[in-house]
Amino acid sequence: METFLTYVVPALVAVAGTVSIVIAHRAATGVLGRNDFVGLRTQATLASDEAWVAGHRAGYSLAVLSGLALALSGVAALVWPATVTWAIFLCGGAVVSMVLLIAANSRAAKAARAVTPDGRTAP
Repeated sequence: METFLTYVVPALVAVAGTVSIVIAHRAATGVLGRNDFVGLRTQATLASDEAWVAGHRAGYSLAVLSGLALALSGVAALVWPATVTWAIFLCGGAVVSMVLLIAANSRAAKAARAVTPDGRTAP
């Protein structure tokens, strides 16, 4: 059980952060379309394909930082596996990641609401 907690959990956290970065990139470039599973999903970003892309472009930098915080916390926990340090890295990374993700969602929703029905961004 100790090996699982010491190595597998931090590795999974690092992978989750990396996957989050990939998802953010694919959504911001329009490769990942609107869906019910991943991305910055708000009522505004799900309103249209144009709103989805506009929202993800606006929230991209914060979403990438969120994934990076998660990935780096997992790597740090692997490098310094002492119990207290491990917990600080993983919990701290998760909190930072969530704060950044909330900010990305807010930025995405604002940008998505600015998309007009014909797909243009309002001035």
